[in-house]
Amino acid sequence: MSDRVRLVTTDATRLGLRAGSADVLTAAYVLFHLHDGGLRRSDERRLLALREWLRVLNPGGRVVVFDLTHTGWTNVLAWTPGVYIASRWLSTRLTPACWRALVAAAGFEVESCEERRGNVVLVGRKSTGP
Repeated sequence: MSDRVRLVTTDATRLGLRAGSADVLTAAYVLFHLHDGGLRRSDERRLLALREWLRVLNPGGRVVVFDLTHTGWTNVLAWTPGVYIASRWLSTRLTPACWRALVAAAGFEVESCEERRGNVVLVGRKSTGP
C-alpha cells in the first residue's frame, strides 16, 4: 500500500505537490486555525488552502474535512452535555452552513456535510468537467 498512499505534513496553503496528483486529501482541524488572528477572522487563508487542495486533486478527487463548528470558549461547552444547547445558541460563526459555503466558494461540489457535537465532517469533490 505504501506505493499508493503518501502521507504529507506541509503548509496547508502550499502543499508542494503537482497539480492533479492526488485522489483524496484529508484535513483534520486545519481550516479552523487558518485565519488572520486578532479580532479579524477573515476566510482569506482558508480559501487559499482550499483552492490549493483543489489544485492538487485529480478531477473527481475528494477532500474530506474534519473541523470545529464552534468558536472560542463555546467549543469547550460543546463537550459538556448539559450546556451543549447554550453553546449552540452562543455560536454564530463556523456553522455547518458556513463551512459548506466556504468549500463551495473554493470550487468544490459539496457531497455531504454532517455535524456531530461541535464538529463537522464535510466531503467535497473536484468537478470532472471543464
